Amino acid sequence: MRSTRACRRSRLPVLPLWKWVWWRIPCFARCRTSWTVCALTRPKMRNRLRRRRGRCEHGAMELGSAKLQATEEEQRKYPFLPRRVDDVLMSDLRLAEDGVFQELVARRDALVAAGPGSNPELLTATERQLRGRASELAAANKAVDAFRTDEDEAVRARNPFLESNEVKLVPLRELGLPSDPTYAALANERLQLMQSPVRNAAAIAATEEALRGRVEELALARAAAEDVLLAKYPFFATLPGAVLLANEDIKRSPLFATLAARYEELAAQPEVDESELETVKDALLQSAARLLSEEKEAERAGCGSAQCPPRALSHVRA
Repeated sequence: MRSTRACRRSRLPVLPLWKWVWWRIPCFARCRTSWTVCALTRPKMRNRLRRRRGRCEHGAMELGSAKLQATEEEQRKYPFLPRRVDDVLMSDLRLAEDGVFQELVARRDALVAAGPGSNPELLTATERQLRGRASELAAANKAVDAFRTDEDEAVRARNPFLESNEVKLVPLRELGLPSDPTYAALANERLQLMQSPVRNAAAIAATEEALRGRVEELALARAAAEDVLLAKYPFFATLPGAVLLANEDIKRSPLFATLAARYEELAAQPEVDESELETVKDALLQSAARLLSEEKEAERAGCGSAQCPPRALSHVRA
C-alpha cells in the first residue's frame, strides 16, 4: 500500500512546486510569519509548528489543484494549444487578457462557425498564428522570470554573506535593503572593516551576522504587511501579484489611499449599504489592478527589448 506522502504526490501529476510561486499565495502569506515564529521557539511550540506545516501543505495541494483546473479550462477554450506552451502553463499566459490573441481567436471562431470545409487553409493559418502568439507570450513570461532572478542575484552579489535569493520566502529584490538606514549603516561598517579582512575577521563576522539579522527582520515585517493587507482586503487575492500592494510606495497612490479609506469606513459600519460597499470594492480592485500594472510596466522596461520579444512586451503577466 502506498504511503500517505506518495498519495499526496500522485494528486498533482503535472505541477512541480517551483512552478507554483506558492510563497505569493494568500494561504501561505497568512501562515508564513507565524510558522517562522513557531520554528524559533521549539520544542515548546512543536505541535503548533506541525499544525502550521500541515496547513501550508494543504494550501499547496489546493493551489496545485487550482492551477491544474485553470489549465484544463484554458485547454478546453483553446484546443489548438498544448497544455504547456514552451514549458509555460497555459493558465500562466493569461491569454484572455491579450488583445492580439483574442483578435485571432475571434477570427478562428468565425471560420469554425462557417463550417469545417469553408476555408481550411485560412483556419490552419489562423491556428498557426495563434500558436505563434502564445509562444511569444511564453517567451515574454520566461524573460520576466529571468529578469526577476537576475535582480535577486544582483542584490545577493552586492551582499555575498546572504545565503539565498530570498529570506523568509520574500525575494531579496523586494526588501529595499539600500533604503533601510539600519542596514545601510551596517553595510558601510562592513566595507570599512573589509579594508583589513584578516585583522578584522571577527568584527566582520559579527557585522555580517547583524546584517543577516536585519534582513530577516525586514523580511518578517514585509510578510506581516502582506498578511495585514490580505486580511483587510481579502478580495485582493484574486489579483496576480497582489502582495506587492504591501509595498509602501504603491500604497501612497492618492486614489488607492482614498478608496481604501472609504472601503474601511463603510466596512466598519454596523449597518452598511451593501451596494455602495460593492461599488467602492470594485473601484478599489480596479485601482489596485492599475497600480500592479504600472509595476509590471516598470519591470518590463527593466527587462528590455534585448531579453523580451518586442511584440510581446506589452502583454507580459506576472
